Amino acid sequence: MNDETLILTGRDLTPGAVEAVARGRKVAIARAAEQRLAKSRAVVERALAADQPVYGLTTGLGSRVGHKLAAADLAEFSYRTVRGRAHGIGPELAAAEVRAVMAVRLNSWLNGGAGVSPALAALLAEMLNRDLRPALYSIGSLGAGDLCLLAHLGLGMIGEGEAWLGQERGPAAALFAKAGLAPATLGPKDGLAIANASSFSAGIASLALARAARLGATAQVAGALALEAFRGNVTPLSEAAGAARPQPGQRAAAAELRDLLAG
Repeated sequence: MNDETLILTGRDLTPGAVEAVARGRKVAIARAAEQRLAKSRAVVERALAADQPVYGLTTGLGSRVGHKLAAADLAEFSYRTVRGRAHGIGPELAAAEVRAVMAVRLNSWLNGGAGVSPALAALLAEMLNRDLRPALYSIGSLGAGDLCLLAHLGLGMIGEGEAWLGQERGPAAALFAKAGLAPATLGPKDGLAIANASSFSAGIASLALARAARLGATAQVAGALALEAFRGNVTPLSEAAGAARPQPGQRAAAAELRDLLAG
């Protein structure tokens, strides 16, 4: 694994990079992404100042979209959004899977569309770097498929529920203190910005894609070794043979085998 800190930009995260973070690579937020976070949060603040009806910010959620929230309740509504949707069940995710979900959720915020408070992004990055992970579960849906499962991420971030610090499991609040961090303070819309996304699915899929790519590369090496050992006929791997069929993947695989067998 590359031990160099991964700079998250919100624009170019790959499955391989997600896997590296899942295995323990540290992260930092790009300066341009920090600026994007500040600009997107300013949009939220302007909507608040203008008392505009904005879903999940100044209005309720789902069937309560027509209900206007009182100004005094806007921040508290973020806490209710998280607490009221953290209903995941089933086996807990493994540490690497939780870190993958955290990395994707953080990187998604950095794109600037969620309007999340910049302090939450900074906290999530620090949680990754100290290996402080909320307990996330594997089964749960409510409206959007990842809503319940990501709500547990928010629950952990506010210091509630169970969490992990390295190999130690316990109450999130106690582990925050042990890690030297303060739990998140949610502002208006932050609860929705945490839970309303597909980062759970994308994080798990990223790990699967990274493993599949590694398996494919390993299969190519095994195939090349077999051809070498049995003095196999490599004529079918030629560019001319590949050009006879409209299969770009086959041609790419044949080129890789030719490189492996060169000499």
